[in-house]
Amino acid sequence: MQVDSFVFDVGFDAAPNLKMAAKRYRNSSTGGKYVLVCAHATGMTKELWEPTISAVLALSKSNGVPIREVWSVDWPNHGESAIINQAALKSYDQPILVQHWAAAISKFASSAIPSDCYVVGVGHSAGGTAILFSSLTSMPKSSLILVEPVLITPECFEEHKEERTVATGMVAQFTLRRKTSWPTRDDARKYFAARLPWKIWDRAVQDAYVEHALRPADDGNSVTLKCSKEQEASSYTEMQPHIDGAGKLSEIRDATMVHFILGQRDDSMPRYAHDSIITGQKTASVQWIPNAGHLVSRSSLDKRVFSV
Repeated sequence: MQVDSFVFDVGFDAAPNLKMAAKRYRNSSTGGKYVLVCAHATGMTKELWEPTISAVLALSKSNGVPIREVWSVDWPNHGESAIINQAALKSYDQPILVQHWAAAISKFASSAIPSDCYVVGVGHSAGGTAILFSSLTSMPKSSLILVEPVLITPECFEEHKEERTVATGMVAQFTLRRKTSWPTRDDARKYFAARLPWKIWDRAVQDAYVEHALRPADDGNSVTLKCSKEQEASSYTEMQPHIDGAGKLSEIRDATMVHFILGQRDDSMPRYAHDSIITGQKTASVQWIPNAGHLVSRSSLDKRVFSV
């Protein structure tokens, strides 16, 4: 598998110098009509898709599925993007929200995606909302794979508003209080391996997280998370884009094939939220993955490859 790294200019008026890091994955041959664009969940990085991408490209090669390339993009305040944007994030001094990421993906797509390709947007959790609001869904030939999306209709949100507000607030508070630095990467690996949610992740995904979500701390004697806990926490409590996303989903369904991959275990994203966007709606497919919850895309390589 050939891997190439890129950095795209994705600034907007209040943050003109903002960048977005991306990686492109290809088999040795660059033929094929399909281009996949993957967006990660809050608190993760683009490289956490790599075990799935590697397996999908291998299947593509053996089964003759014409995948030209797969892209994975960082939220501009996460992963490698957070390192590149240190000065820009400090100057902007506001959270980089999912709608900013959607605009960034649109700018990336205008320069990186060949016009003759069939584009498949693949988004996990908040990454699905970013893909949904990007220009990918308005391309002439496109489809969408939403993995455990955090979308919810306005009516369903109002019915469960107190519960959803408390739940997202608890996740944000946990993020602000949790440990964010370790003496070494090995210490960090042991920490994650012993605690939820990281301990249920596929080992290859754990390794990718330790390698790509951490950076040397400013003191030079430890490692810390690339995405600041403040930036991450702000994303959990900003629910409006995901509510608006349910309406956007209804708008595109006639022209865009939308596939859902959902975990059967009812955990951080409740079943009623998923039901609100799939029941009685036009969908290309809905796959429920047994013994998996919201982090289905991180927990089992076999399940992820089978579903994609």
